[in-house]
Amino acid sequence: MKRLVATCCAVVLALLGASGAATAAAAPRADIAAAPNCQHGSTYGIVVSAAHVTRYDGVELGAIQLCRDTSSNYWAFVLFYGPVPTGNWGYAYLNRFLDGQPVDTFGCNPGGNGYVEPRQTKCWTPKISAPSSRVTFLASGVQCEGSFPTCNFMLGEGYTARMR
Repeated sequence: MKRLVATCCAVVLALLGASGAATAAAAPRADIAAAPNCQHGSTYGIVVSAAHVTRYDGVELGAIQLCRDTSSNYWAFVLFYGPVPTGNWGYAYLNRFLDGQPVDTFGCNPGGNGYVEPRQTKCWTPKISAPSSRVTFLASGVQCEGSFPTCNFMLGEGYTARMR
């Protein structure tokens, strides 16, 4: 009886170990986990708000971040967890609001580093100054099928909270 219990425990532990290994394999790659947040050129800012760029079937393709520097400049930064596939492109948008009303939208092109081309992973919008508390921002990120700027099919999208 003791051998049967010991054997059952060994089988359960082996199964748990196998599922733990599968979970570890599904974890983000180390280079993605170590990727910098809120990049803008060779500098980095503070994450104000962030969300996943999620594919239509629930798979997380990347992250969209609303960023700020110490001078109250804001921008959007999108980082995909893997290179954008051929035939697709990615983009970040920075939506500006004044007293809660939409004012304008900025993208990675022009003023940022351009759209996310196939085999690339990130883009950022220009920095927009917001010295007044009446100004708020929302960042959004997309991945599309097609040739930029045509989006034949939106593969994934994500939106941060509207914040300052």
